[in-house]
Amino acid sequence: MSNHKIALISDIHFGVKGNSETYLKIIQDFFLKTLKEVIEVRDIKDVRILGDLFDCRNHINVRTINVVLEIFDWYEKNMPDVAFKILLGNHDIYFKNRVDVNSVSMLAKFNNVEIISEITEETINGKSVITYPWIVDESTTESLFKSHCSGKKKWDLCLGHFEIRGFEMTRGNPDIAGVEQGQFKNYGRVFTGHYHLRNTNNQISYLGCPYELTWNDYQDEKGIHIYNVDSGETEFIPNNDSPKHIRLSADKILEADAKTLKSLAHNTIKIIIDKKYSEDELNMVYNKLSSVDIINLDTENNYIDEDVEAEDVDISNLSNALVFLNEYVMDLTLEEEIVAEEALKYLKEIHSIVEER
Repeated sequence: MSNHKIALISDIHFGVKGNSETYLKIIQDFFLKTLKEVIEVRDIKDVRILGDLFDCRNHINVRTINVVLEIFDWYEKNMPDVAFKILLGNHDIYFKNRVDVNSVSMLAKFNNVEIISEITEETINGKSVITYPWIVDESTTESLFKSHCSGKKKWDLCLGHFEIRGFEMTRGNPDIAGVEQGQFKNYGRVFTGHYHLRNTNNQISYLGCPYELTWNDYQDEKGIHIYNVDSGETEFIPNNDSPKHIRLSADKILEADAKTLKSLAHNTIKIIIDKKYSEDELNMVYNKLSSVDIINLDTENNYIDEDVEAEDVDISNLSNALVFLNEYVMDLTLEEEIVAEEALKYLKEIHSIVEER
């Protein structure tokens, strides 16, 4: 009996950034190059996607749908012995209180794809495995999960898409309202999707998304986890193919030669302004970067010119600005749900203070 190895990935988010063609290509390349090579080299027959295959829970772009279907059609035709098991994440379901209407169901037509929309138990080489889709409040799934946590039965492996207290939702922002880590005492090893940062505490691991999507992923090593069911060992394979978010001082860019500039191509770059630069110097920075094919260019200005007097801020149109920002933040909830909700809360607090004035 050969060792059973599972390739684990999560939080794919097809259609991210408003169905950006650039990011659609990044994810497509991940499936047809990075993941494909890992499957071939490690002789993987079992791939699990732990939720949030899609980004938007309300509607899916036709172009995005076609790319997703093309990817799984390729695997069915070229690697038919590789089984994909995809559990539902919160971004995959249309209603927040039920899972029957979901975006992932379109893949059920493929012979090598199984959609996990309810609690599923299996035995692999004598090891007990249980998989939970996104747990809807006051549902049968929630009741069963609670009974499993408080019962006496044990499982060797648990897979899910959980909110677990103490794990970072974003850098420096831990979950304070999710399931207590101690609730997972009946599971020997737990892998979960949902939060995009890789993180392990005791037997619980967040996989994180397998590539960088936003600046929240900065310096968080991304990749694919391989779990050996028989030995209980985990191997992490870094993703060195997908674009990264890179921070560079303006000085570094001014000093950069052609080879260094070329290495920045196909990444998201943030220029750090930490001292006073002349207009010519800043123009040179942007001109050098304009010669490189960069996904996106951001600037972080940390320099305060003490010689410039602060101007009075006009807050007369703050109400209209709040309406605009409210709409903008609500758009972000599809991609950065937690951060957006926090930002909106503070915006409303600022608005209420101004109204009192």
